[in-house]
Amino acid sequence: MTPVVRVGTAEAPDGALLHWRADGDGPTALVACNGIGVSTFFWRRLAEYFAPARTFITWDYRGHGQTPVPEHPEDLTVALCARDLWTVVTRAGFERAVLLGHSMGAQVILEAYRQYPGRTQALIPMLGAAGKVFSSFLGVSRLAPLLRLLIEVGAANAELAQEALHARARNSSRTSSTFRS
Repeated sequence: MTPVVRVGTAEAPDGALLHWRADGDGPTALVACNGIGVSTFFWRRLAEYFAPARTFITWDYRGHGQTPVPEHPEDLTVALCARDLWTVVTRAGFERAVLLGHSMGAQVILEAYRQYPGRTQALIPMLGAAGKVFSSFLGVSRLAPLLRLLIEVGAANAELAQEALHARARNSSRTSSTFRS
């Protein structure tokens, strides 16, 4: 049986139209974020694999694939891409999602988590930026051990990863000396 495929656009708050595709109609959304200049075709095999039981969403950043080039491309930031990700997730009919990121997409999903931790079920970064990839997340490298743990645990059990992150966040707000690199 061929999984359901939906194709559409989502309108960002500033009027930008973002192209997206959802393979499958399962209750869990897996949302894939590309690297710069990488086609959503990169994710096709994973979409085929997961679509029978989940909804696998691919989408195009502004100026990529079928999403038009923005009027001011110099204003594009990782934060804007992360906001666009949540616009697509909402338009596709989901409140929460498992976020997959390849290359620059790894940074986008980390920022998307920072923006809306309660909407993020798990983070799966792949082949992210070279060097200290976690040092740019929230501007502090002290989160690197926690993020590495959450990625590993999250891949196996998204609900447990979310609980661990929320507990850690509550503890870190009480004392800033908890995290050490």
